Amino acid sequence: KKAFYKKFLYEPFPVESSLADQLPDHFNAEVVAGTIRSKQDAVDYLTWTYFFRRLVKNPSYYDLESVEHDALNAFLSRLVENALAQLEDAQCLTIGEDDSLEPATMGRIASFYYLQHPSVALFASSLGPDTSLEQLLGILCGVAEYDELPVRHNEDKVNAELARQVEDAGGFKVDARLADDPHTKANLLFQAHFLRMQLPMSDYVTDAKGVLDQAVRILQAIIDVCAESGWLATCLHAMNLMQMVMQGRFITDPSCMSVPGVDEQKAASLSGSGYEALPQLVDACVNKEAAARKALTNAGLKPRQVDEAVNHCQRMPLIDIDAKLSKNGTEVEVNLRRASKSAGGGGKGGGRGSAPRAILPRYPKVEEEGWWLILGDRNNRELLSLKRVGFGQSARAKLAVDRSANAVFDPDLYVYLISDCYVGLDQEVEVARGVGAGVAEDAEEEDDERGFWLSPEQVAARLVARAAEDTDSDEDFWEMPDAAAPAGERYSAVMATKMPVEEDPFFWENEREYLDAK
Repeated sequence: KKAFYKKFLYEPFPVESSLADQLPDHFNAEVVAGTIRSKQDAVDYLTWTYFFRRLVKNPSYYDLESVEHDALNAFLSRLVENALAQLEDAQCLTIGEDDSLEPATMGRIASFYYLQHPSVALFASSLGPDTSLEQLLGILCGVAEYDELPVRHNEDKVNAELARQVEDAGGFKVDARLADDPHTKANLLFQAHFLRMQLPMSDYVTDAKGVLDQAVRILQAIIDVCAESGWLATCLHAMNLMQMVMQGRFITDPSCMSVPGVDEQKAASLSGSGYEALPQLVDACVNKEAAARKALTNAGLKPRQVDEAVNHCQRMPLIDIDAKLSKNGTEVEVNLRRASKSAGGGGKGGGRGSAPRAILPRYPKVEEEGWWLILGDRNNRELLSLKRVGFGQSARAKLAVDRSANAVFDPDLYVYLISDCYVGLDQEVEVARGVGAGVAEDAEEEDDERGFWLSPEQVAARLVARAAEDTDSDEDFWEMPDAAAPAGERYSAVMATKMPVEEDPFFWENEREYLDAK
């Protein structure tokens, strides 16, 4: 027994490769990067990996029957075929008839956000133009990144009890039969975070931090998928879910509840004082601090809580936005400017060009404040353009208008300014039509009408002129083609009677039978 343990202490222990289990995701990243362009490139890629070295040294570990050249080639080809087939089923790439590989939108999104291919396959199959917030939360919790979330011994009972408490507090219902599933646990941890509930044990606190940490990139991928498909409503719901993760609040809660010390009852009292929404309270704290302090005191906040609430509101951003359609009508010009005196969340950042630090008391990581600019058509609930911006005091952005998709009708264009971390500060503004463009279009239409329609006097004058110039008879009206008329002569109806029908350049089919019948 002693010699057995000495072997592990003094002799090198081989480390085997696990690349085969993660091969589809590696291939997807290399296809997107352009390293792998065909199936043969994928096989060649494998020969340069540590997996290939261990495959030759320890073939039985990888279920390789022989290290002969033919057997090895067959094994690698089968491995590549299976991995690429999985990626094709997940809509991450397309395989050409010549075995060429082209990355698809889902593959690019998975590579950019470091997501597994089953996750983007879930997005492709589950997302739609009218996906609700509850459905989005289920999709977020169903991704492969949460497969390894630990469900320890007897935690299924804890999850069942937590599910009951979440439902009683106003959260979404989950299937109690799946209490031992890691995705169900992730759902409960998210809802407990939104409801600001006390977690049952310290292990759940640790698990919640891991779940929240991965949620941001997953939600950003969902937003990109929705934007690529043009789903305006679903994209806005996904952005609201991102705000809920950052602030630890349901989007349906009064926005003033984001302020420290303000609960649902105090938010109702503030609404009675004229501060129904968070922007109104923020504006009052910046420009009318005395009135804001009085309203907060009347709502039931203690003096120390009032100071904390006013300080919090003064650090929050208020953005002025205007949007105008360019003269050529191909893009929307958006101007953003901070209306509040402070640049934002305090601490580092917040310079003229840099985004300030966001105020996230319920989120475990430090994040910079960011915004989404969305150009949407409300008539068709279609997302036309999306851009993510972060700025200090002011910023300008241009959103492209896809005129080809809206050429048949006049779209109802709106620009949405959506925060990626604050609840209740979103805005929507109607796109103003460019004055210069409208005047130019009206002038062109008037010119076209003037050139097309003639007055009665002009019509009469033209008819008189034509009658004076027309000296030929009707039978000489049609001119004969050069191939049928003698040089210098004109084709006439008289000439046509002397010409066989088959040689007449203007005869129609079965004309001879018609003439004989007459």
